[in-house]
Amino acid sequence: MIDRSGGQMHPLNLALGEARAVESLGGRIFEKSPVTGISPSNTGFVVRTDGGELKARVVLLCGN
Repeated sequence: MIDRSGGQMHPLNLALGEARAVESLGGRIFEKSPVTGISPSNTGFVVRTDGGELKARVVLLCGN
């Protein structure tokens, strides 16, 4: 039986494509930077890591 309406996606290719899209729109991706806290601020958020802090208007949390 063939289901011509079905399909599949490759999770890694999807993630890589989404990352390219984010970066092409000016977004920045920080890998291997475990976050220890996120706090709201007047202009968005303050994200804390062991290596320091950064300010962001938007924070996107992603998980597996």
